Amino acid sequence: MESHEFIRGEIKFFMEKTFQFAYIYIGSAFAILAGGKLDVFKGLAAVAGSGTDVIMVLGLLVLNLAYLILASSCLFAVLKRGYFILIQGERSCGSPVLEWERFVRIPATLPRRIDWNVDNYFMSVLYGLVWVSSLALLVYVVRNSHGGMMWCAIGLGLLYGIPMWNTLNTVRLNGICRDEVLKTRNTKPEVQPTNDFVKPRFGSKSTTTAIGGGFDR
Repeated sequence: MESHEFIRGEIKFFMEKTFQFAYIYIGSAFAILAGGKLDVFKGLAAVAGSGTDVIMVLGLLVLNLAYLILASSCLFAVLKRGYFILIQGERSCGSPVLEWERFVRIPATLPRRIDWNVDNYFMSVLYGLVWVSSLALLVYVVRNSHGGMMWCAIGLGLLYGIPMWNTLNTVRLNGICRDEVLKTRNTKPEVQPTNDFVKPRFGSKSTTTAIGGGFDR
């Protein structure tokens, strides 16, 4: 278990950062929306030769891009360290850290995965909303801008390939981790009777084991 303590620390670090980024994102999004209502972007819009709505949308796109890159990178980092624990399972049999990695991926008391993962819905819903809003904002700004502002929006859209790649790799790694859990569970060695369990009693040829009754030798 001690050999995995540094991994636990890193997982805790990245999980904390993921939640911190979520709170920072929500606060920043409200600040940008409030700035648009209070004409904070009017001067910048005059310099760029576009409407304040375009500047506000570009600001939201930059914020969404930063959040998606940071969140997807942290989630991948958490999964990668969890995968390390899983593949090192043979060396740390019975480790609570290892058993936890298995426990969170395989439904135990609840039959359906959708019920088992209810504690992840906060991040999942926010992550999905950011992706959907980014697509809508990108379409809006491209259709309502021109010149440099339009090309800036297109450049931002291309940069969204980074968090998309991160997300696809995160989903793929999550599947690999689940397959590893199923493999280790299916190939888990059965408990074998030891000599202490098969000693003959009272000179009889019949012996009784502690696992599943008796047999004749």
